[in-house]
Amino acid sequence: MSASTRIRTRRAAAILRQRRRDNTLPAGTRSMASHCIAAGLEPELAAGIGNALHSKAKQLRLTANTGRAFRSTMGRLPGVNGRRVHRYTEAQFLQAVNAYNPRAARFVDARAFLLAA
Repeated sequence: MSASTRIRTRRAAAILRQRRRDNTLPAGTRSMASHCIAAGLEPELAAGIGNALHSKAKQLRLTANTGRAFRSTMGRLPGVNGRRVHRYTEAQFLQAVNAYNPRAARFVDARAFLLAA
């Protein structure tokens, strides 16, 4: 292997390492529904509230960290891009919950539970 080939290989590896670092999400970021589930809500209820909180986050102009989610028992497969997901920090989640004003009784109770947790 010539010196110029080694240099190109090292440079390409450095670029890939930097891209991997850039695409890694900060610790503690989750989807809105995952925050709800972690707080103790049932998954079905958390999914509905998560969608409402996602809409509220858009209205509040909260910037989500964008990532990719993969559903595979074999890990990442070549050519599979996964689906786009939006991850929010705990502070962004709480800000959206505070601004959320549900009408349905079960969502009102769930919001009170989330604020108490």
